[in-house]
Formats: sequence, C-alpha cells, structure tokens
Amino acid sequence: MLKITKDLDLRNFSGLGIGDGTAMLYEIDEYSDFEQLSTRLTVEELENIITIGEGSNTVFVNKYDNLNLLRLNIKSIESINNQSHLNTHEVNSNPNTIKVGAGVNWDFFVQRYIEMGGVGMESLSAIPGTVGAAPIQNIGAYGHEVSEFISGVYTYDTQNKIFRLFSKDECEFTYRNSIFKKPGKSGKNRYIILYVIFEIKRGLVELPQYQDIEKYFLDKNITEITVENIRQAVIEIRKFKLPDPKIIPNCGSFFKNPVIDKATLEKVQAVFPEIPVFQVEGMGTKITEINGVVKIPIAYIIEQIGLKGYNSEFTKGNFGTYKNHALILISNGKGSVEEFLEFTEFIKDKVLDTSGLRLEEEVNLV
Repeated sequence: MLKITKDLDLRNFSGLGIGDGTAMLYEIDEYSDFEQLSTRLTVEELENIITIGEGSNTVFVNKYDNLNLLRLNIKSIESINNQSHLNTHEVNSNPNTIKVGAGVNWDFFVQRYIEMGGVGMESLSAIPGTVGAAPIQNIGAYGHEVSEFISGVYTYDTQNKIFRLFSKDECEFTYRNSIFKKPGKSGKNRYIILYVIFEIKRGLVELPQYQDIEKYFLDKNITEITVENIRQAVIEIRKFKLPDPKIIPNCGSFFKNPVIDKATLEKVQAVFPEIPVFQVEGMGTKITEINGVVKIPIAYIIEQIGLKGYNSEFTKGNFGTYKNHALILISNGKGSVEEFLEFTEFIKDKVLDTSGLRLEEEVNLV
C-alpha cells in the first residue's frame, strides 16, 4: 500500500543537510502502488515529483512547502528470465541478465554482481546511492561507467501513466548524462525508474590505470590482479577521499570533470602545463595526442588555485572543500541555502578567472 508522510524536513533528504522547507514523501513498495499514486496526483504533479534514493546526489536550492518526493522501496535482485511482466525480447535476455530494484543500495549490488562472477563493476564500488539513481547521471569511476553494464531500464511514464521499458540505446547515455536527466517532458522527472536491467560481464580482469590504484597495489605489495583486490582498493581509496555524510555532510563529487576540445585544452595548459589529460571513455589512460575531445580533472585546478581543503574547519563559514579531495563540498549542517549558493559561485568564479572554464554541477539541484 502507498505510504504517505507529510511535513518532513527537506534537510533530511540531502547528503549536504541543507534545504528550505518541507516534503510530502510517497513510498512505493510494489507495482500496484502506482495506481494509487496516479489516482491521488494530477499528471502535472506526477511529472514534477522528485524521486529520492539516499539523497547522496541531491541538493534542494529552492524554498518548498511539502515538495512531493517519491521513494521506491523495491529491493529485489532477480533473474530477468523469471519476470513475465517484462517484455524481455527488447533487451538482452541471456542467462547473465538480471533486473535490480531501484531501492537496492548501489554498493550492495556491486558486491552481489561480483559474487555472480561479473567483472568491471568493481571500479564502481563504494559509490553512494541506490541502483535507481545510477542510470540517471550514468555514474562512473576509474575508467568505467554504469552504462557499460546496462541492457535496459524499466520505468513508469508519469505523463501517460504507463510502464515503459527503455533499451540501452534509448537511454541516450553520455558522460554523466542520460535521457532521464535531460530537462523537459522528454525525460527529467517524466520517467520514474523501477528496475535497472544489467548484463553480468565475464572476461579478463584489468587493473584501472589510475595512479592512486596503482600506488595502492604497490604499497600493499599486491601482485595478483583480481576483482576482489581491485574492489578493496577502490573502497579504501574512496573511504580516504570521501567523508561519511553522516559525520561530514556532503554529496560526493560536486562538479563534473570538463570535457573540452583541443583549442580549449591548449588555453588551460598555458596556465596549468602539467594538468593530466584523459580520454573521455575507457580505462582512463592519460593521453598526449589530441584528436577530438578530452577530459581533464577539475580537482587538479581547484587544488592548484589553493581551494583544496578551503575552510574545511568551518572557521570562515558553514561550507568548505574537503581536505582529501577538492571536488567534495562539505557542510557543518548549519548553513543556509543562500550561503551555500554563494559558496559554489565563489568556487566557480575562481576556476573561471584562472582557467577560463565554466564549471557544471554533477549533483542534482532541485
């Protein structure tokens, strides 16, 4: 049965612990709950409802009076071949294909994926959030993106009040983006993700070509490259770089790494000649020959201009950057939305003045 709770503090639904107003929370446990939800809300209200997982990637920057939030408590991990309600011929329905409920904790699923014999997803270990949130911004880390493993995404279309299955191509995955994140009636808020359909990939285990992982293996004198060893490395590195939001409120990496062309890169290199340059997709190998667009780590620039660990002790206000990772914005839980927005603009302006790059948020600003 659909569960409804009103007048909830918005600050409790964001990893940064900020917000101005209240929320009306709708909780769905099974398919039949959507009938109650669609009966209670208008099409416009359905399209504007915000689906919330663990709040690890959401910041509320506007004032709300009982903002409609939706939480999906669907937490099954099952073989797709056993699901008669899914039109399985539209996706990869081989024995290695599974469907995972939107409410499943992401890292719990990564562990299960590995236990099933899958490879590649170990790079995505310890990313905060739920499975349902993963396709929206096409989460990625250490050379892999979740879209590599997705066969389809099963949704509820709030505009037409029907269930719809998206094939991988229909999801329109790009770097930290998908059809589910694009504004307007084409995607953002229109489709509520119920399940994500994954293919369990088999094959050779590769060590991600990133300095911190290579250093971890060297320091620990680990010579065997296994899925389990890589997962443990990623977990420990993330634990160092990413503070526990229950202790230090944060929403993980706040800004996207810029994807730029050769001309823009040359301008950046004129100021930061040693900035690392990476291919946009793949295992994250550093590259020197630029033929198209490339990705650069914006954390490098933020650190070079002296803003890594800025106000991490909260002596100059209620927000800062984390001492171990320049892309992590942190809070002491006391600041206002206005102060937070001023702080993010401060970071953006400093980066723009020194590099000419305009930063774009990776988190979801509501």
